Amino acid sequence: MRRVAAVSAGPFLISSALSVWLVWSWRSSVSGYVAVYANLAAMLFAGMVGFAGLGLIVWERTRRLGVAVLVSAMWLYVSFVGVTNALYRLDLVPWKHERMVSILPDAGKGFYIYFKPGTSEAEIRKFSDQVIFDPPSSRGQDLKAGITSFVRVASSGNQETIAIGLRPDLTPMQRQEIRSRIEKESIVQQVTDARLNCR
Repeated sequence: MRRVAAVSAGPFLISSALSVWLVWSWRSSVSGYVAVYANLAAMLFAGMVGFAGLGLIVWERTRRLGVAVLVSAMWLYVSFVGVTNALYRLDLVPWKHERMVSILPDAGKGFYIYFKPGTSEAEIRKFSDQVIFDPPSSRGQDLKAGITSFVRVASSGNQETIAIGLRPDLTPMQRQEIRSRIEKESIVQQVTDARLNCR
């Protein structure tokens, strides 16, 4: 009887410890985006342990251990979800009220580049390499002077869009120089200071 209890308690204690670690990882994440990885890890670990339990159940000699492992897998995920939901409802999560930050530039802080319909991926890549980025070096490929970010925006129909952020200390003349360099490219249809509402 003691041996059976030990066999049952082992997987349960291990899954409980793993659940505690995952909850701690989830709560101490820097943001809700990062916390998602803890949720995925809990699902992954529970799934792996569950499959191991099913494999052990097949053999008569390890059937008790298999049942214990399978129950432990369910406990791992249920305890993780239960505790994280409780912490979230009780406002015990540091990142709960964080504002969502857009990676797209705000109006006046960058440019939205709309390509002509039908522009190919190869043409956009060539444009980016020549107009947005400096030539590649041993350190990689940096953005050209004055440009701080580069984002591919979800396409609308068959029209592709790129958003770039600009340094806030650029003079109007420097901003215009960057804009002119972009607008002279034949594949560019329009350059705007803000995202068009219709896109």
